[in-house]
Amino acid sequence: MNKKLIIIASLLLLSVIAISAQTSYPNNYSGYRRGYVFLKNGDILKGKYIYSSDMKKLEVISGNQVRIYASEDVERITKKSPLEMADTVRIFNQADFKPSRIFNITEFGLLIGNQDNTVKSPIIFHTSANYSFTPLLSAGLGTGVEMYREAYLPVTGNVMYKLNNHRTSPYVSLQAGYQIPVEGTRMTYYEVMPVSVNPGYLDYYYPYPYYQNSALNARGGFLLNPSMGFFHQLSRGLGMGVSVGYRFQILNYTGDNDYRLEVNYNRLSVKLGFIFN
Repeated sequence: MNKKLIIIASLLLLSVIAISAQTSYPNNYSGYRRGYVFLKNGDILKGKYIYSSDMKKLEVISGNQVRIYASEDVERITKKSPLEMADTVRIFNQADFKPSRIFNITEFGLLIGNQDNTVKSPIIFHTSANYSFTPLLSAGLGTGVEMYREAYLPVTGNVMYKLNNHRTSPYVSLQAGYQIPVEGTRMTYYEVMPVSVNPGYLDYYYPYPYYQNSALNARGGFLLNPSMGFFHQLSRGLGMGVSVGYRFQILNYTGDNDYRLEVNYNRLSVKLGFIFN
């Protein structure tokens, strides 16, 4: 009987010890996890870690040492190393940003104003390949499509100067080039043809002259577009921005009998742009 009591007492004692051990530093997860433990005192520990069930204690196994910390002494736990965290902060959180040497700018926009022209707000689309000579100065060549009475293919050169090298960067730019027509013109002109009452006598005419309309040939023309705006880098390879500028250009037309027509555009350019690094 005494032996049975001793055995039962021993089993109960072992159970109490086991339960006590589990409640001291049990784990709230299925096992230890690996990562980097950043402490508020500046120390960084790499290894395995596990929380107690009440989340008040953290056990860290780093190297051959086992350490226990209060939860309030822990700043954060990550899977990234301090170097990876530093790269992320530098690229996305700090001001400086270093784009690649070669990049593309694609812009969509409108030319607004100059109500004397029949085309009130021509649609423009441009894309250009650019090279950065310095972190702030770049230049490139571009093309696109612009819609007036007829469609044009602009061939342009552009220079851009950024005011800083931050993720959000104001800039000024100058675009110049030539418009090449890519379809038949829709422009016509009216030629006044006096009509004689008597074919034998040219000094007598109807009181109302006869008008003859003729089609014009589009010849293209020069363009100049200074502008200013800003780009914001959304990620390492993509940015977007807006710009406002002044567009001056001349579109030339020719007709029969050496007829020539020059149409001047003086417009406000408003563009939404995307930059691809």
